[in-house]
Amino acid sequence: MVVLFPVSDAATSPAAPSSNITTYSPAYATCPTSGNLVIRRTGTPQADNQTLDPNEVEYIISRQKIVQTSLRSWLGNSMSTVYSGNFDALSAADMPNVGLSLSGGDLRAALFNVAALHAFDSRNETSVAMGLGGLLQSSTYITALSGGSYISTSLIFNEFPTLTHLVFGNDTAGISGWQLLEDIFQPGPSGQYEQAFFAHLLEDLGAKRSAGDFPVTFCDLWGRALAYHFLPGTEDTASFASNTTAGNHAAAISYSSMTQLESWKNHTYPFPIVLIDVNSPNAQGEPFGDTGVLPLTSVVYELTPYEFGSYEPQLAAFAPLPYLGSTFSGGTAQKCVNSFDNAGLLIGTSSCDFHMYNATNSPFWTQEFMPMINQIEEYFGKYQLEQEMDVMSVANPFYKMNVGTYQDWNETALSLLDGSLDVENDPILPLLVKKRNVDAVVILDSSGETSEEKPSGLSLLATQAKSVTLPPGTINFPMPFPNSTDEFMSLGLHARPVFFGCDGANNTNDNYPVFVYIPNDDPTGVTNISTSTLQISTENQTDIFNNAYHLAVRGYVGINNTKLEQHDTEWGICVACAIIERMRVRQGVTRTDACTSCFSRYCFTGQNMTGIPDSTKLSTSYSSLDLSIQDPLNASPSSSSDYDTFVRNEYIIIGLLVGILALLFGVGGVLLRKTKVARSGYKAVGTY
Repeated sequence: MVVLFPVSDAATSPAAPSSNITTYSPAYATCPTSGNLVIRRTGTPQADNQTLDPNEVEYIISRQKIVQTSLRSWLGNSMSTVYSGNFDALSAADMPNVGLSLSGGDLRAALFNVAALHAFDSRNETSVAMGLGGLLQSSTYITALSGGSYISTSLIFNEFPTLTHLVFGNDTAGISGWQLLEDIFQPGPSGQYEQAFFAHLLEDLGAKRSAGDFPVTFCDLWGRALAYHFLPGTEDTASFASNTTAGNHAAAISYSSMTQLESWKNHTYPFPIVLIDVNSPNAQGEPFGDTGVLPLTSVVYELTPYEFGSYEPQLAAFAPLPYLGSTFSGGTAQKCVNSFDNAGLLIGTSSCDFHMYNATNSPFWTQEFMPMINQIEEYFGKYQLEQEMDVMSVANPFYKMNVGTYQDWNETALSLLDGSLDVENDPILPLLVKKRNVDAVVILDSSGETSEEKPSGLSLLATQAKSVTLPPGTINFPMPFPNSTDEFMSLGLHARPVFFGCDGANNTNDNYPVFVYIPNDDPTGVTNISTSTLQISTENQTDIFNNAYHLAVRGYVGINNTKLEQHDTEWGICVACAIIERMRVRQGVTRTDACTSCFSRYCFTGQNMTGIPDSTKLSTSYSSLDLSIQDPLNASPSSSSDYDTFVRNEYIIIGLLVGILALLFGVGGVLLRKTKVARSGYKAVGTY
């Protein structure tokens, strides 16, 4: 098969974009002269010398002042109901340290998580009336991976708009919204902009490849495509065919540049952390469960606007994010690079899960991918020797560090990929770092672990198992906790909100945060779309958003209760009780009767939690306010939607990706070899 694109400057010379196009490429830079650029060593809990990045500490201290005001506003007249002490006598440093955890799951997770954040937003009057509006403003951290990272990143680069504006756009505010109506790879009516779109993506990747020793892989292409759909710069459908829009669809937006935004300087946003896994040739052990691809012993990397690294004791080190891509040895920079930390690339890497099809030896991989990879080697092998195509390759900043301890101390490059391929699809690991002293974690779990694309508890069990692989005392996981997914589901924990670790540990050194677990288990199935979905109609976006909002605000109303508008009238109070529980203990005040009642209904103590809820606490009244999406969309919960048109079979998706890989490296090979093949006004850029 020959893939054809119209002859154009973009197709002829992607390594040399025109001067009016913002470039995607990183650049070599002079290393700082005022002292050596060095890796920050974090210390460990075992040595009692663990430290956080000073920039993070400064942000959290300032953020806690906002949390104090927000928490007071959120609880309002209900303060005495959830806290028996004198809240006004507390300082900002006394406030609970709350983390929001946004799971992976691509577009399913993106829409579920963003609707839940809308339920937690004090700017939404309905959420305030439901008792949850203010939780977002009262949080200090927000962690994400894969589809969750689409939200955390786009929210801040759009300067923290309301969640409905973020997703559906607002012309007055100058926000175009997420472009989910357009297929990730085939934008435009019937995909009519596909050719121009691909040509521009390839031009961007060609610029990166020609800028130096910067391998390009499918993760680059995936990240650039996501940037068009989630980051600022894509105004409408037609703009998918252009790369001369302002900023060229976020082509040059670095992740670290978010620290220059006004919303960041004002500390109006929880501190963001994105998780990324590594495909290490040196990791020991077997993957977790039946679906794991990477072993739990492998390092999980954190990405913040300031740093890239891990607190796991085998590494316990971070590199400055603006210098990601630089060459380090023994912790000191040898050759510096700027602008490698492209925002689209990094969320694309956190969601670049295509390695699973290779690692699981999928028949489609062996029959279709390997012939393609062989041809890529023929075209491009001399420029990227033995380069894996299903990972993002970056110079290892921790080369020659922790020799014999750190798994990749002798690897010059890291092969980074989707943060959930070790099965930890809920990004709670950073919130268990002891020095962060997190008191409560709200876990929004949109994992697709069952045949119905619903959670089964597997992700949390993976992190529990991860905690055992780490040296004792590294992190503490809440107890009690089920021992298997079968137990998790048989107890009903997959299908209802539940709190874990309510009573904490007797020893403060072994303490852990309270988990507030909210699973994406829609009894109507509307929100549980396939991970393979690449495009969603506006109507279906609305249906998913509305149903997800209801799941976040309803509390426990009984297993498989399809009346999404029915809710526990005390759910907001119960969440607040969990949020302040560790603060209450530190202050030595008595738990209120309301919180005692809440904990008896929501805290897991090992018992079955599928019982009939207290009917006196249930209501279907949402007051006279409109619901989750106030204007112009209808907020009534949906019972069914036809997603078949937009949900791709996984094999079809992989076939498309194979074609793109061939196209990408066909272009690169042809250009680098300076061969020219023209046919009837079109250029053949790849064959298979």
